[in-house]
Amino acid sequence: MLSFADQVHFRHVYDCLETAYEAHLDAFGAQYGYLSEDDYNDMADQLGFVEEQPLIEFEGAIPFNSYRAAFAAQEEVWLANGGDPEFGPDASNRFEDDLEATLMNSDGAVMIGGVIHLTTADGRVIEFCSCAMYERYLLDPASVDPNDPCVTFHKNLYYGNGACCRSYQMDKGGDEYDQGSRKITWTLLFEYNNTWDVSRTFAKIRHWRWRNGRWKARSAEMLAQVPGTYSTVDCREGGTCNASKEKKRRTLKATYWHWQPQTIITFKTGEANGYWEYPQGNTLSHSLQFPC
Repeated sequence: MLSFADQVHFRHVYDCLETAYEAHLDAFGAQYGYLSEDDYNDMADQLGFVEEQPLIEFEGAIPFNSYRAAFAAQEEVWLANGGDPEFGPDASNRFEDDLEATLMNSDGAVMIGGVIHLTTADGRVIEFCSCAMYERYLLDPASVDPNDPCVTFHKNLYYGNGACCRSYQMDKGGDEYDQGSRKITWTLLFEYNNTWDVSRTFAKIRHWRWRNGRWKARSAEMLAQVPGTYSTVDCREGGTCNASKEKKRRTLKATYWHWQPQTIITFKTGEANGYWEYPQGNTLSHSLQFPC
């Protein structure tokens, strides 16, 4: 797994990856962005353009098996067999952010400041003070005593909630259009993330095209936004979040980061929103709902 000196180092590498990734995609868009959607994607296929190339090169330079690569391989098998992307492996993806997934090993773990952070399949973060304890957990989770001082089991979903607030909530969905030949899948998530030690909210949208008997991720002009009003852990209003991104992409996400360590923000029902626009004049908006 990768090892980082501290949270600042971890975020710095993430930012560098994001810069390289966006520059790679923007350069291709600047050269061929005038083309229609189909011609743009056909040109990418003809030239062998790989959107994830900066991430692949990063993984190869280490080298190590990232969660992103492992998940991409699993998803490709699903799609190659005619599977619907809305109901495939993405339903249990531990990391909605491909850049974050690139920094995690195939088990979903990373070391920061000498502490191993493992994100489990149900979204829980577990911290281990040693590789031996981490490996022991992987072999037999039941053998690890949750009271062991070397292990910290962070609370599961809905960490740090007030009566009618949530610090973790995620919804996923999809929408077929253009007579079933095109599809978008979307995710709206807010969370306090123990690995990052920050709160964040993001909306992600992916665009798909049915071609040659399977769904394929295809670039299109899309917009993603995350407007909302966040609260403190006692459900008092704390401020607004707002991030927006509009690009020609296969996958597009807009992320609001609340860069205050050890500060958990929550959202009341209906106050965390996602907004998406995608081709053919289609729009979609969604508010996270949950019972008090």
